[in-house]
Amino acid sequence: MSLRFTKFDAVAHRAKATHNIDVASAIAKLPHDARDWQVTALFYAAVHLIQAYFAAIGSSYPQTHQDRDHAIIQDRRLRKIYNDYRELKQAAVASRYLCWPVNDFDVSEAKRHLAMVQAFIDNALATSEPPVHRDS
Repeated sequence: MSLRFTKFDAVAHRAKATHNIDVASAIAKLPHDARDWQVTALFYAAVHLIQAYFAAIGSSYPQTHQDRDHAIIQDRRLRKIYNDYRELKQAAVASRYLCWPVNDFDVSEAKRHLAMVQAFIDNALATSEPPVHRDS
């Protein structure tokens, strides 16, 4: 079965990113260790920030993680944050599927990578220069 996702606007994706950041903060306050889910929530915040960017510029909408990776690399502006995005993605995958133990440093690094993505997206969407996106 192939799922196709409805395209939401940039505001909805930014709201979801904020929600995921709030979830990561709430997870940090749990009485048991759930740093793996903190990293995962931070990664999905980045996903929604990237989706907000694509929604705002009116480009094709990545439907899968692989499509999103490709779209980031193809976009001349977004490719600048691909390494930060990739680090978040790898940490989330490793913690969930490979049972990688997540420590406080890993969470701090995930927050740092997300901050880079968020600052870049905020700046890219605030600038008057229209982003250039190359669809494949």
